[in-house]
Formats: sequence, C-alpha cells, structure tokens
Amino acid sequence: MAGHGNHSLEPAHPDDATLEAYALELIPPDQADTIKQHLEGCPVCAARLRRLSDLHASIAAGLHRALDPARPKRPLDFARVASEWRKPPRRVSAAARLARLMSGILSVIAVALFALTLTVLALQDHQPALSTLRLAESYNGPPAVVAAAVEEGVAIVALDAQGPRVVRLVPNLNPVDALQIAPDGRWVAFEQSQTLHLIETRAGGTAVKLELGERSGWSWAPEGHILAYTDGRGQLALFNPTDQAHTLLVPAAEQAWGQPVWSPAGEQIAYATAALPGDNPAAPSGIWRVDLATGYRIELARSPAVGTTLLAPIAWLDGGSDLLARSVSEPYAPPTLYRIDVARRMAVTLDASTPVQGRQLVWPVNARGQMLAVRQGQVVIYDLPREEARAIPNRLRQPAAAAWSPAGTWLALVVPGQPEGGGLYLYAPEQGRLRQIQLPKGAAEKSVTWAGPEHLFVTRQPDSSAQAELWLVSIAGDQVPRRLLSGIALSQTGLPHNAIAARVVLPSAS
Repeated sequence: MAGHGNHSLEPAHPDDATLEAYALELIPPDQADTIKQHLEGCPVCAARLRRLSDLHASIAAGLHRALDPARPKRPLDFARVASEWRKPPRRVSAAARLARLMSGILSVIAVALFALTLTVLALQDHQPALSTLRLAESYNGPPAVVAAAVEEGVAIVALDAQGPRVVRLVPNLNPVDALQIAPDGRWVAFEQSQTLHLIETRAGGTAVKLELGERSGWSWAPEGHILAYTDGRGQLALFNPTDQAHTLLVPAAEQAWGQPVWSPAGEQIAYATAALPGDNPAAPSGIWRVDLATGYRIELARSPAVGTTLLAPIAWLDGGSDLLARSVSEPYAPPTLYRIDVARRMAVTLDASTPVQGRQLVWPVNARGQMLAVRQGQVVIYDLPREEARAIPNRLRQPAAAAWSPAGTWLALVVPGQPEGGGLYLYAPEQGRLRQIQLPKGAAEKSVTWAGPEHLFVTRQPDSSAQAELWLVSIAGDQVPRRLLSGIALSQTGLPHNAIAARVVLPSAS
C-alpha cells in the first residue's frame, strides 16, 4: 500500500499493482475486503480501478480478436516444448526477484504490446500464405478475378500475366452462399446468414454489408457494379457499393420479393410480388417490371393459382419483348416454365421444366433465348422464341451443369458418371457438333464457366476430398489443361457456386 500526499493522517491508498491484483481477484479475501471498504469511500481510487479494469477488458478483447481467427501452422511440433519441460528448474536470481516486484503498470504495457504483436501477426497471416489454398506459379489465360471459399474465409485471387496471387482475404466468413462477381470485376458478393457481403476486389478496398430477410434476392446490373435487391420486407432498391447510395424503386407496400432480373440493356428490371406473412393471402401475386428512367411500374402477369403457385422471373428474351418465368412454390416438383408477352401482359405455360439449384437455374438461358430443358421426360435444347425443341446426343441426357459461350453458339456441359477426367463436353446445337475434352484423372468435374470465347474455368473435386480445384481449359486445344487453384473449401451442400466464382475482366476502353 502507498500513501498519496504528505499528510500523516491521510489513509493509505492501494498502489497500481495492488489494484490490478484486486481487479483480477488475485489477492487474499481479507485484504480484498479492506480494499473494497477503501474504494467505497475513496472516489479517486475507485476511478483508478475503473481505468485499470477498462484497460484489462480492452487488452482481453484485442487478444480474442487476434486469436479467434488464428489457426496453427501445419505440421505441429511440440519437440521444443517437451525438451524445455524436462529441464531442471533454474535458481531465481536477485534480478529476477526485483523484476517480479516491478510496478504493475509495466506488466500491463507488456501485455498490451503482446496483444498488439498478435494482432499484427494475425493480419500478416491473412496475406497470400494460406493454410490450404495453393496457386499455380504462372497463368496464360485471359485476365480474371476469382473468389474462393477457404478455411480462413473468402480469398480473392487475381489471374493475369503476373501469375495467380491472393490480393485480399476476408476472414471468418464461412460458410458462404451464392458467390458472385460484378460484371466489371470490382466487387464480390455473397450471402452469409441473411447478410449480403459486398467486398471490393482490390487490396485494402471497401467492405459493405446489407441485412436481408428470408424472401430477399439480388443481382448485378449487366454492365457495371450497381446491385438490385429485394430486402425481404417488400422493398426493391438499387445499391451502389462505391458510394453506398440506395435508390428505392418499389415500396414495401407493393410486396416485392425474390431475385430481380435486369433486362439486357439494363434499362428495366422484372420482379415478383406476393403476399407476405400477415398480409391478405388473396392479394394479387405476379410479375411486374419497373422502368429505371421513369420509375414507372407495370404488372405483366399474375400467378396462375393464388396461394399455391407463385411466379418468378428468370430472364428477358428477344431484346426485352418477352420474359421467361418459372413456378417457385410447387414442392418436390420441377418448376414449370412460363413465357410472358410483355406488350400483351399475358403468361403462357410452356411444355417444359428446368431444374433449380438454390436460387439459380442449373441450365441457364443463352443470348439467343435457348436453354436446356426437360420436355416429355427428355432433356432437349429448347428454343424459347420459336417454342421448338431439339434432341441432344444421348451421352448428354443428364448434365449436372451447363454454360453457354458468350455468343451462344457453344454449350459446355458437365456430365456425371463418366470415366475420371471425361465429364466435360462441348456441344454446338446448330451444327450438331459434339466434342469431349479429356482432363487428367484423379478428380471429377463439378461445374464449368466460360472464360471468354476460347477458355473454360472448370471446377473439379479430387477423389475422396472435401475440397475443390479450379482448372483452365483451352477449347482450341493449343494449351494443356492446367490447375490454377487447389484447396477450395466446399460447403456441406457441396455446391460449387457456394464455394467459388470466376469472371474474366476485360481492359477498360480508356
């Protein structure tokens, strides 16, 4: 105990070391009672105790922030610990005894420096050296951006002439859902527990969060990085993550929900409406469009059966004169397809259906209005503008994934059940050309994405592995297929679109 001031009658005040021990409950009960009585009558010491307690809490919080995301490097080696443990104890020197009696303030400073060091180390550990992600040494494809789920969070990888490299890691964000990259490559979007994360794809860029409801949906504008989203509470809005500006398009009273669909030129958005919980169940549900220049909203079609079947837009056709929609509320049944005449505001049922994976179509629509669909129990190429179906080769009858080339002339397909490395096919419906692309054995093809007109990004899963790989494949055949990334963490669902997204980034016109 130490006195403050020179007055002989002034009661002894506890020093900092004693107050620290009291705050940490490290002193005997009788001495603790004495200090407690003193604190009740001494506002100066009570204030000192509060400052010390706040400092301890801040240090503890910093330690937790640094240590919670930390993971030990592999392999773990306890040989040095064991050898030190077996050494006999050394005598404590007088200098050591003096050091032990030093003021508690020095110990607090040391702990604070230790916490700061851990924080810096943790931040350094979030740089390109990751525990599982492995990158190729070089890259010879088109410039691209990749977002991949890893054990540490979400890694953003640049692919260009400098070679594959991690430019950013957003930690503690697993599991994630529906990874997507904006058309201009500047932003990555993904969901986690009804929170939409928007992450800039450059080192040190902005990170934004949008809280969404259960019936929400979102999509990027065809050109640029503007996002359209429904918030799960009936509103449809635009969001610019660069300046974090919101533009309300549809108020909550009009009950917009689900994924909004941009027209090819980005001048209008189609969206679904439905009665939300607590609303009148007989309220009209259907599909509307909003003109972004005027804000004018028009109902295009109503759901065919109130309370049982809802319609949701999928894609615009014929430059915006027609809209493709699907049913979303028929349990355990493939969705029915509908063609909506925008001018006449009529919905016509198509004799076809298509599988859905989460919120995405397994078989997308190309720029010509063609898609894979199930018709009369068979998988066909369905020409939506002409309402014609064309048979496909037998070996393509049950594709697990499909992607159209940018011009819509080639269809890349992943067909399960093939010999190792033989699940990737190219098919040109107009010419009836079919080509199998052989990849190295030891992994199964899971998904495919076009990387410009001459390359494919293929996601593969090695045998007996819970992780995935990203490969680059040249359809011209002038380059050997090459693995770009490995160690991608698949979620429990095993869906590739929840674990990885890749997009070619074209040079700007300027």
